[in-house]
Amino acid sequence: MTEQTESQYLGLADAADYRPSRLMGVLLAMAPNIRVGALTIVLPNGASHRFDGAEPGPHGVLYVRNDRMAARMLSGGKLGFCESYLDGDWSSPDTMALFEMALRNEAELDRAMKSTLYPPHGTRGFGPMRAVRYGLDDADAYIAKGSLDMVRCVQIESFVAVENLAEMAKNPWVDCFIFGPCDLSGSIGELNKVFEPHTCALIDRAVAILRAAGKSIGVSTGSDDPKVLRYWHDKGVNVISAGTDYLHILSGARKVRENLRQIQSSKL
Repeated sequence: MTEQTESQYLGLADAADYRPSRLMGVLLAMAPNIRVGALTIVLPNGASHRFDGAEPGPHGVLYVRNDRMAARMLSGGKLGFCESYLDGDWSSPDTMALFEMALRNEAELDRAMKSTLYPPHGTRGFGPMRAVRYGLDDADAYIAKGSLDMVRCVQIESFVAVENLAEMAKNPWVDCFIFGPCDLSGSIGELNKVFEPHTCALIDRAVAILRAAGKSIGVSTGSDDPKVLRYWHDKGVNVISAGTDYLHILSGARKVRENLRQIQSSKL
């Protein structure tokens, strides 16, 4: 790695005075857990840390430009990681390789599903007091059947997930895949361009995969516009989460205000 390449991606004038934060230390301590491929993390002072998994795979390279990316990733997970990228906290010469390495290592989908299932199907810890209404229902019956009847959904917010969707859709425990269209558009560098051709093509591709796999298809949209909801319905989406809590509260408040104004004006 040349000094020119490092400076191109680091871009910090005071890199020599850099000292890793505590949370960056936590992130570096987690990195050796990778199992597939390799990960190289280059800190702002030029220090390079490479971690190799036991199995061959993609090599992801991450240049840290601002230590806050560690806090955002540890607190916000993949969303925090992607938002940190959009804000310039880190960069990579090959984001596709980096995301592919992360996806393959986490085995995220399988682990997430197993965490919702009791042994022998999964790894869920026992303690379903609320699920059995604090003892009003039989715990053994819940373990045998109720816990298996849960609806399990996975959100699709990255083009890397779409690239791997055919394999992910094979998981028998996932009932529905839900698009997060704004973040999906952001993953290809077109944040909030939800209805533009590139994002539409990604979604159409994903819908075709999920239909073939017999999975329910969902979307989470903050809009309650009938045209927007019709758009998603016509795309083949059969599970639609529309609007937001604050919009519904605002709508109700406006209706009450309008009713009050009508009553007050009628008395004048």
